[in-house]
Amino acid sequence: MNDQISFNSLNINNQEIDRVWHLTDLHLHTNLSDGLISPKELIAQIKIRQLPKLFSIADHNTLLAYKFIKNQLLGIKNCLLHRGVEIDCSCGIDILVYQRPEDVNGEQFMKSVSKILRIESKKRLKAAKEYLEGFKKVLSDASIPSWFNWNSWDDKKKLKFFRTFTLDNLLKFDLYNLSFSLPSRDYVSKPHIIRYLFSVNFFNFTLFAKQFDLSSSDRKTIKRKIKRFFFTLFPWPYDSQPINKNLIKELRKTNNILILAHPGKSAKTYLGKTKITPQELSTFITQMVKNYDLDGVECLYRSYRNPEFDYNQVSYRTLKEISIGDQKDYFATAGSDSHKGIKKT
Repeated sequence: MNDQISFNSLNINNQEIDRVWHLTDLHLHTNLSDGLISPKELIAQIKIRQLPKLFSIADHNTLLAYKFIKNQLLGIKNCLLHRGVEIDCSCGIDILVYQRPEDVNGEQFMKSVSKILRIESKKRLKAAKEYLEGFKKVLSDASIPSWFNWNSWDDKKKLKFFRTFTLDNLLKFDLYNLSFSLPSRDYVSKPHIIRYLFSVNFFNFTLFAKQFDLSSSDRKTIKRKIKRFFFTLFPWPYDSQPINKNLIKELRKTNNILILAHPGKSAKTYLGKTKITPQELSTFITQMVKNYDLDGVECLYRSYRNPEFDYNQVSYRTLKEISIGDQKDYFATAGSDSHKGIKKT
């Protein structure tokens, strides 16, 4: 097998799928959703490294990146772009949607998915605006945790915060430069909110560490726990909603390829558990694939953190069993979920 691969090479019954996986990254993000680099910077990395051989920009709920890279794609040799998007279907379920290989230029994919995303974007942005307004109202009307620096801010600083902590600004918020410097995107979620709050020194790390008996020098752990506590106190609306079955049905109607993203991560969120068993993961994958007529599973996900067993091995084995039982081919995809550019594998 040579390095020229296509999406069809990810057929779970391909004898050389392990080799294909390591030449593939179908789960990359840019700063037009919640990544740290621009689409142009990402493409530049791929040009230099000539890897991955098969790749996709699968930003969250937006196709905006594809508008910025048309000219750059002409300079890429031996690396194939496969258009995709990662769509939040609530309850921790993300569906990766990709163009069909026969949809060579991705025109059908772009047209069919854009129509759905326009509707979803309006709903999500409305929910985000209400969330921000609700949070600011709580700051005005209620007692808040002692580890919020809000308690020590003067009226002038609080007024400035109210004026800048808006949906319009967060749509332009660059997660890398921590400034309102991007062309307006059409997606806002938890990373934009929490990183903005960190950027304006909204939280008191010392008080938080003292309250929860943490080392004040371990800022990485403190930030991670602040994020978790914050969204426990102020839940993001899409985290508590049931699976959006209607959205998945609409995506199925587009005749694009639907893949279950990071199944180990999704299973834990869906089941409401911090740890799962191999059987629970296998059952979850089987139910998702069969109940929603999915075309495959992200079987090589490179960003699991401290899994209690090999999620990828169980994902692959389960999809293989489904394929044998159904006497049907499925896609077993690979992705890094990188928000910082191309990772070395």
